[in-house]
Amino acid sequence: MNFKNRIFRMASALTIVGIIAAQIPTRSSVSLAADDGCPKSNNNGGAIALGAAGVFLLAKNAPRIGSGSMKTNIALGGNSPIAMITRDHSEFKLIGRILNNSGLFEKYSQGSYTVFWPTDEALLKALGQAEVDRLTSAAGVADAVTLLNRLTVAEDRLSISKLKDRANANGFVTTISNESLSLKLEGDKLTVNGVPVISEFPANNGFIVSTNGLLPGSEASQE
Repeated sequence: MNFKNRIFRMASALTIVGIIAAQIPTRSSVSLAADDGCPKSNNNGGAIALGAAGVFLLAKNAPRIGSGSMKTNIALGGNSPIAMITRDHSEFKLIGRILNNSGLFEKYSQGSYTVFWPTDEALLKALGQAEVDRLTSAAGVADAVTLLNRLTVAEDRLSISKLKDRANANGFVTTISNESLSLKLEGDKLTVNGVPVISEFPANNGFIVSTNGLLPGSEASQE
């Protein structure tokens, strides 16, 4: 678990504890005897402060989206596997249909991977509607598997930050189809096989890295 995820969990816990504690009535130090007629108070200043600290940490560390910049979508993943995030997220409807048709849903629910999923717009631009329809049909099952294999790396910790480090080191990662993907970093912009990286979606079994294009050489028809 990375540092930012730990901060979010701690902040959430503080908020919940503070809210619950604030609901529990307490007596002041001058009214310890039961039914003594003395005024009673809800001395919950500490509980309120605890909850407020949690809210502050959540707000301070919430992911910020910059226009045109790479972003981390922590709230969209984390506790779900790659297969479920792919199926449920609006950005990956087409690759989700291809994944479902491939018969590999269970594989991407349990294995440890980093995947380079193109957005729906990028996938349609690269393949066209007819090819996408074929990859989601019974006739396209084998090619759907080939496509996904060429977009998948058997490493589960390759966040955008780690990919940037890899770009500055050996400059490549290897897919499960044993093909090398070239990583290049120009300023803060990361590309994979020349395709710009957009954002990342952490899953409980790896990362989805969304790309603004289909990685060259990944087309299912290219054997």
